[in-house]
Amino acid sequence: MKTSHLVLALALLGSSAGAAQRTQVSIPRASTQVAAATLALPIGVLAGVGLGMLTPADSANRDVTRIIGGIAGGVTGAVVGPAIAVRMIGTGRAPHGSGADAVAGTMAGYAADLVLDGIVAAASRSHENRVLKTAAFCANFVLPAVGATLAYDLSRR
Repeated sequence: MKTSHLVLALALLGSSAGAAQRTQVSIPRASTQVAAATLALPIGVLAGVGLGMLTPADSANRDVTRIIGGIAGGVTGAVVGPAIAVRMIGTGRAPHGSGADAVAGTMAGYAADLVLDGIVAAASRSHENRVLKTAAFCANFVLPAVGATLAYDLSRR
């Protein structure tokens, strides 16, 4: 493909996207969405674990069933919690995506988390860096929230 064709395609794509995105989410609202989703992550995990451990078990392995239910509930809460927080804050009058878009964004944030954790693990083999590890730990909470916010706000319906 020629460079001129690529430039023309990008220009057409940019002009159509610019017309569709006239109303945008404000920076304070997006920041509030990220903050709420960051706080909702541990709350979602705890609520999911609590609800997951309430699963009825008629078998002889009640403890195993509760543990598995707690793990499944915790993972579900970790994915759904930030998405619910972003959806509750909303976008004002700006067009937005659905709750499913926010859940997909949360999953993308967790994928970015795994990549970042792999990079940090590889970097710490050569030398120990506490600042890098602390930043990666904080990113474990913020990246899913950012993913949920971006997916919810940028996917227009």
